Amino acid sequence: MSLCPCDSKLEYSQCCQPFHLGEAIPQTPEQLMRSRYCAYTLGGLGEYLLATWHPNTRPKNSAKELDKVAQNWRQLEILKADKKQPKVEFVAWYENADSSRWLGLHEVSQFKQEEGRWFYVDGAHKPTRYKKPNETNPAKEKIGRNDPCFCGSGQKYKKCCAA
Repeated sequence: MSLCPCDSKLEYSQCCQPFHLGEAIPQTPEQLMRSRYCAYTLGGLGEYLLATWHPNTRPKNSAKELDKVAQNWRQLEILKADKKQPKVEFVAWYENADSSRWLGLHEVSQFKQEEGRWFYVDGAHKPTRYKKPNETNPAKEKIGRNDPCFCGSGQKYKKCCAA
């Protein structure tokens, strides 16, 4: 047995795997967000990512293209999950190319429930910071304009999400 990559402290088989296998559906925006992070971390779950994306904002990417957008994801930190509003604020940490520090994808994701199912709508990115592996509080150094973009596009931050 292994722990779920979503950092819930539960076994994968008791956490996100039933969602990925279609045996259960997430009951809260936080559960959906965790299962989507886990899908990106494990890779090969592009179909699940597309199925949980709201049809009005779903990208035109194929499931195979989404499978290729994998980063070296290391840790998920839930900053705020408001049960009254369908939003989840989190930082997803991944290793940079030389493994000397982690880059953070800081996002406030919005969700919408339709016919009893939650869907990811979109996310607003916030300035991210770096941290060293296993550091609990990130360093105050912000992502640089010429650093690789945290979204995994392969472009520099200034040409991608900072634009």
